[in-house]
Amino acid sequence: MNPVLSGLLGVLVGALLGHWFALGRDKRKEYNDRVEIIRKMLLIEKNNLKNGDVGSNVVKDDDVLNLQVLLSERSASKLSKVHSDYISAYENAGDYNDDGMYEFNPGAKRNLERVIDLYLKHAKIK
Repeated sequence: MNPVLSGLLGVLVGALLGHWFALGRDKRKEYNDRVEIIRKMLLIEKNNLKNGDVGSNVVKDDDVLNLQVLLSERSASKLSKVHSDYISAYENAGDYNDDGMYEFNPGAKRNLERVIDLYLKHAKIK
């Protein structure tokens, strides 16, 4: 094979592989930027629950939608299911009493912690 032709072929293959790896890196960075927002809110909420507080760091639907745009249909569906379970558990966790103190429903706090742990497993940093 001609050395010039093999050199050009090597440069072309190297450029294509470099471009492919750069695209993967950029997609991973964009995914991580979006998932970090969700993880931060979940970790703050989990810490608040351990301290007996209920915070206002509920994961917003917009943040989940921004992440779902980057995921495959199957992964986006799983994330949507986990998010709806989380919202449901959060809404059913308890309510404020007449003194303005938040009271958890029996077993609801543990359920919310379980759902947050499940959510954190689905929202992993790559």
